[in-house]
Amino acid sequence: MTRVVDAPPPVGRPVQDRWRGVLMAALVALFAGYLVLLAWAVLWKLHLPDPGGDLRAVKLVPFVPTADAGASAVREVIANVGLFVPFGLYLGVFAPAWRWWRRAGVFAASSLALEVVQFVFGLGISDVTDVVANTAGGLIGTGLLAVTSRRSRPQAPPRRARCRRDLV
Repeated sequence: MTRVVDAPPPVGRPVQDRWRGVLMAALVALFAGYLVLLAWAVLWKLHLPDPGGDLRAVKLVPFVPTADAGASAVREVIANVGLFVPFGLYLGVFAPAWRWWRRAGVFAASSLALEVVQFVFGLGISDVTDVVANTAGGLIGTGLLAVTSRRSRPQAPPRRARCRRDLV
């Protein structure tokens, strides 16, 4: 009489799942570091924090000069767009099922929160241009991730076209 013994179930997770967890933990750590650098760049312009600033102004009309502030410098707008591109990449990785408008809301809300903190602590001029540019940067990052992920997917082999003579 032959006795069949079932193989014991594998212990732990498969290797791919373990590496996926390590990769996700590394991405979360990098994202946290990015958020700290983002706050430092937006609030203190990469200088040492100076508590108790006295510059409080709100610029509600984007891109044009107002009584309190001049027109938005092109270099500053480009920098604001560039600062939020990684945010779009990270959010695309962490929330791939979200629609673009939901991500845009997160970018706009995050930028608005930074502008409010900037106003409350008197760290600079709170500008709607920054919110618009930051939101655009986040959407550019999301778009870059979408384009690269589509290109990296394996494509199905092309279907053979049927012509009329094949049907006859």
